[in-house]
Amino acid sequence: MVHVNRHTTIDPIGDNTGIDHIFKNPETGEYVIVESKFHGTGGLSNLSDGTRQMSNNWISNGLENNTDRLWKAVGGDMSLYNDIKNNGFERVIAYIQADGTINYKYVGADGYEINTVFDN
Repeated sequence: MVHVNRHTTIDPIGDNTGIDHIFKNPETGEYVIVESKFHGTGGLSNLSDGTRQMSNNWISNGLENNTDRLWKAVGGDMSLYNDIKNNGFERVIAYIQADGTINYKYVGADGYEINTVFDN
């Protein structure tokens, strides 16, 4: 895990408008940004301004306005922020079912699901 906003409960606490998880594969160095959705909560949505959740603009919309989700998720670590931005990342949505099963799907740069990665 490389994100700083670690969740310890499934109940919403505070500002839940950011990135849920960022992981780095220690073997490949690849980053994965994960959005988690619990059974019955729906999928990826659009903000009131039309920005699609998990899209390029939703993840990182620039540091000048202090709302960049990637920047916040890495706790303002400029080196890590630049590493993720420059080297790229995969997007994944994790659908957590009531029985604990998790279904993972890739998400495209536009914020729409592409295909199933695997079921747990």
